[in-house]
Amino acid sequence: RHVSDLVAAFSEYRRVLKPGGKAMIMEIGPAQNRLARAALGFWISKAVPAMHAVFGRGAGRYARAVTLMGYYRDTLDGCVAPTVIEDALRRAGFTDVKCTVSLGLFREYTGRKPVL
Repeated sequence: RHVSDLVAAFSEYRRVLKPGGKAMIMEIGPAQNRLARAALGFWISKAVPAMHAVFGRGAGRYARAVTLMGYYRDTLDGCVAPTVIEDALRRAGFTDVKCTVSLGLFREYTGRKPVL
């Protein structure tokens, strides 16, 4: 969601990996169930700003964290679909492309650079 050309970015990842090396991309996406949605909503709107207010620096820490987390929450709606990310990894030359979902929220994409 923050990269304009996934294939170009993933091609660069593949270029710098040694043959047989593995790329791992962690993405958070829209929650797939009510419990995960509630947990993420609490985390973004309450927990992160509170931690920032306690451990951050400068005046207005809580308000800045609320603004930042609001932006982050809004970008979740614009997440790239898993099939698009997997296709881009394959088009960039990765093999063994997989997507694993944890807690209905966290997506781990992996791909391997072929051994030539």
